Amino acid sequence: MLALSCSYLQIIKAQGKTPMVKLYAYQHELVQATEQVIAKVGDSSFKNASVPTSEYRVYMEMVSAWPMVVKRVWLLGKEFNAYASLIRTPVLWDKTVRVIGEPVADTLVPFTKNPVVEIRMNGPVRRKKPVVVPEAASNELVIEFFFRGKRYLKSVKKFHHLATRTPY
Repeated sequence: MLALSCSYLQIIKAQGKTPMVKLYAYQHELVQATEQVIAKVGDSSFKNASVPTSEYRVYMEMVSAWPMVVKRVWLLGKEFNAYASLIRTPVLWDKTVRVIGEPVADTLVPFTKNPVVEIRMNGPVRRKKPVVVPEAASNELVIEFFFRGKRYLKSVKKFHHLATRTPY
């Protein structure tokens, strides 16, 4: 099994007194392997190109998991509803690449005794006047969460990009 070196991870270390130990943020593109004919003109047919869609994986290592509530996430400047769920470590990412018949996986979050929560986004917030935070303009990801009644904002300048994979 291959493991990502810590120097390549997008890790934000907590500064000062905060309940977060580390923030892991990943992006990968999922390429659809099928082509569709979208138009025919005479004998020529036009096919759409494989369009990649991005998937995001965000994990927070905490000093204590609860009472932690994720309120919102700003992804590439857009506001999303989000929630957190407690997960086990290590977190592995299967790249669907085989080396001599064996699957290859990367370690996204190494084993730790601290609680780790996965941040999931439910979809964009739909309202006439979205909430804007200044951090969202200069960071690819901003997370707003509450811990023991106190509000925290944590941000990531750039996601760590994982290799593109094609579903089979």
